[in-house]
Amino acid sequence: MTDITTTSQLSDSLRAQYESDYVEAALPIRTYDQIATPLPGDLSMADITKGSSVVIPFLSDLAPSTDTISETVDADPVTFEDTNTSITPTSRMSYVKTSEQLMNQAYTNFGSAYYKRVGEQMMESVDLIAKDVALGCSLVRYGSHSTRATLDAGTADDYLNMPMFAYAGTMLNTMRAPMFDTLTGTKGIAIVHPFAWADFTQTDAHWVAAAEYQDKSMFLNWEAGEVLGFKVIVSPYAKVLWGAGAANASAISTTTTAASKALATTLVLSSSAGVVAGKHIMIGTIESSTTFYGTNEYATIVSWASATNTATVVGMGHNGGLRYAHASGATVSNADNVAAVIFAGKGSLKKIYDVNTGEFGTVVGPYLDGSVRQWANLGWKWRGNYGRISESWLLRQECALGIDA
Repeated sequence: MTDITTTSQLSDSLRAQYESDYVEAALPIRTYDQIATPLPGDLSMADITKGSSVVIPFLSDLAPSTDTISETVDADPVTFEDTNTSITPTSRMSYVKTSEQLMNQAYTNFGSAYYKRVGEQMMESVDLIAKDVALGCSLVRYGSHSTRATLDAGTADDYLNMPMFAYAGTMLNTMRAPMFDTLTGTKGIAIVHPFAWADFTQTDAHWVAAAEYQDKSMFLNWEAGEVLGFKVIVSPYAKVLWGAGAANASAISTTTTAASKALATTLVLSSSAGVVAGKHIMIGTIESSTTFYGTNEYATIVSWASATNTATVVGMGHNGGLRYAHASGATVSNADNVAAVIFAGKGSLKKIYDVNTGEFGTVVGPYLDGSVRQWANLGWKWRGNYGRISESWLLRQECALGIDA
């Protein structure tokens, strides 16, 4: 019988056809990683592949001397102090399994689309590690408040404002945090969610839009403008602590009674109190401490069926439904949301990565498996980590959002 060419022989061709879609989808998501610089190669990538931590040494400054030179007595020497911190590598991976028949018979652009989704998942997963490390910084402010739960969307002074930028710039400069060298001088970064940026632009005109300078100094993903020496990165991937602020005057505080899948457009709730069309809600786990949940999400109730306690929602999924799956018992709340704005400079985070998986991960597959090679697998893997090497180089400013008012 004449040999038949199958996808198992042409897997490299399939990969070449769609790998550009993977990269194209991944790179725009890079957000918090932009404040991280790789540790130098002389710290031994070989050790990383063996699972060893990378130790970063610190040497103290020497205090300015006020000693005068004596003609008869020798001076006493001064001494250094040293310490160190470490970054321990971890790993991340995921893959999807599809039938060979689906790949052969799909009349849509499924082949391209699923490469894009895998690329998006890879970069978001890696960037989530950088996000969690950055958000865990020690310098935290709540505007004029002392806790996150008291930030109130009904108080305009709780929105992102110029004094917050001024404080962050003063603090990071005083702490001598390293900044980015640009054509217009050294700049820091402020990573801001679009909701918080909308508040700022409506209340303060003292900022420079990226369109006014992009011909000479725009070089960061999601760069929208400059404020007081900070390049403002406005990204939907910037952290919002959904439902973590002050309670709404007409509160929704309930849970789901059934699991929901990603892309679902309805939620079955355990209580109808406060639930009406038009209200914004969070689904997940309220972030009231230093633990952050990557699958919390935001949605708007567009209709309510009281007979079945079912809310129809518009969310952040690609179809306008939910972006993530949620288990039964997930919290649903309309308490005010809180944006966590990170102020930082170049190298405020350090990262290590295994050269075998690369800085942002590597594609695995596509390859066929199963007893008759009936399934196609496509995935990614990454090994590395991020770390804060100095708690004085990052500041988290939390603020309320006007959209909740």
